[in-house]
Amino acid sequence: NKRTGKIIWSYYCGGRVCSSPKIAEGHVFIGSDDAYLHAINLMSTRSVWRFEAASPIRSTPYITNEMIYFGSESGIFYALDFHGDIVWTYATKNGISSSPVMSDGLVFFASRDCYVYALDARGGWVKWRFHMTKGSNSSPFIKEGILYIGSADGNIYALDSHSGKEIWRYPTT
Repeated sequence: NKRTGKIIWSYYCGGRVCSSPKIAEGHVFIGSDDAYLHAINLMSTRSVWRFEAASPIRSTPYITNEMIYFGSESGIFYALDFHGDIVWTYATKNGISSSPVMSDGLVFFASRDCYVYALDARGGWVKWRFHMTKGSNSSPFIKEGILYIGSADGNIYALDSHSGKEIWRYPTT
């Protein structure tokens, strides 16, 4: 209860939850270390479906009115429909904890394989990828066509969201 702080309902995921829940279409979507993305009905508090990703999900899902996007620790990036069925997947070479963002029909995320990715949101093909000297768990932020992201290489990058070209980098260490 938002006024009293009393628990109204709870749900057991089966593993640690390291991502933030997302609410859409009357459901809450939660990734967990049990390797499932859980879709829970907000009214009944019951599981509607669970999608098994075969590795922990620490990426907070990005949800549109058609799809659910998230990454997994095995390096697979998923696009699901609201029934929990795979629309497409994309395999990176290392884990994805980065939470995706979307703009202009592209979905953006980083992987610990040292790349930032821009994928077509409908089909999953690579529009561009940008190489950093170390991987990233950072989640991107986009504003006015510029994608901002931090990296384990000690830099914050500003990238053109349409081309993936570096605009600038700022050393943080």
